[in-house]
Amino acid sequence: PERIPRRGWTHGMAFVPDVPTLVVSGYGGLSAHRDRPVAELPGVATAGSVTVASGGIYVHSVRSQTVTVLEYAGLPPDETLSPSKTVLWALATDERGGRLFAGGRDGHLYTVDLATRTVAQDDVHTDGIPGMRRQGAFLATSSDDKTVGLWEIGKEPHPKLVRRTNAHAFLVNDLFVVKPPNAPAECVTASSDGTLKRWSWPSFEPLETIDVAARLGTGEKSLHAVWASPSGDRILSGSWNHALIEAKRAGKGWNVTARPFRSRALYRFVPLPARNALLMVGIYPHAVYYLDLESGECPELPAFGLPVFWADGRETGSGDLSEVVAVGDGGLLRYTFRSGPSPGRVSWTVSSHRQSKAALLTVALLPNRDVWAGTQQGQLLRFAAGRLDGPPLAQGTL
Repeated sequence: PERIPRRGWTHGMAFVPDVPTLVVSGYGGLSAHRDRPVAELPGVATAGSVTVASGGIYVHSVRSQTVTVLEYAGLPPDETLSPSKTVLWALATDERGGRLFAGGRDGHLYTVDLATRTVAQDDVHTDGIPGMRRQGAFLATSSDDKTVGLWEIGKEPHPKLVRRTNAHAFLVNDLFVVKPPNAPAECVTASSDGTLKRWSWPSFEPLETIDVAARLGTGEKSLHAVWASPSGDRILSGSWNHALIEAKRAGKGWNVTARPFRSRALYRFVPLPARNALLMVGIYPHAVYYLDLESGECPELPAFGLPVFWADGRETGSGDLSEVVAVGDGGLLRYTFRSGPSPGRVSWTVSSHRQSKAALLTVALLPNRDVWAGTQQGQLLRFAAGRLDGPPLAQGTL
């Protein structure tokens, strides 16, 4: 047991899942504690409950019948850029991490030269950009205008549009590029029209349509996140109907099945090749899942109440460490995965960093480990490498 001395009665307590931090209210005011007191606000004369939310810390005073709202600044950004006036939905980088590509509700493609911080804008899509995928010298953007844009990014600071294709009958929510052995590369797209489509890469010619809704026979299956195995014979997609869709090649066709999930939509997939796994972000309710691609086991990882929307990851060259940064409304999470104590086991940790009013909807983890996050307000926030390396709030073995 540990005693924390305070003056006056204590009437309210709540944890901020950052380090973590204990916030305490009482007649002596408000205080915050970690391994020691880190903040004292005697002027906040409160004697009521404490509630922690993405917009701040809400402290109720019984005597005055008021609510005091405090902002928690656990992770202020190192830099802020404002390329857009509307929400940013998707981020990607070039191979070297020298440029950042951003798209969102306004349909513009923003290119940030990270050496000069200059921003270029390209107007091709007529509706929002919910998905991006970079492979080599090409960038693909999926759009709510039912099209996919293919860009050559090469060495030029400004991307060059190669083609724009009418890809689906409804929103194109996500795409994934795969290079099967002994076969040409291809791109898979997922749409709200209930279909998966295969395309040649990077020429982007149609190869095949997999009608998920028709094959399952259960009505419309609006699809979002998508992933394809290295062989190209297995495709996973998250539906907006509480299900993970799996398509497996069977002869000249595909077998399609649906696995129920608690989250309404599986919104984002982060491949972890060294672990043969996917980290999956679900929304409504928000959750983070770890899918073992071999066994099919899919435990839910702790997110400490953060409404997670997006995640991005990296792996060391040797595969010793897989790192994923997830963002949501009010902060960031950092997950790490390593080989466990015995074959087939994976050790994991998760740390949490909170920042009031940080409505983060997308993230990119650069090769130098800088983190860039896109916000509801159209801003890009940079968190320098190592800022998320705090002590884990939880750890375990899968």
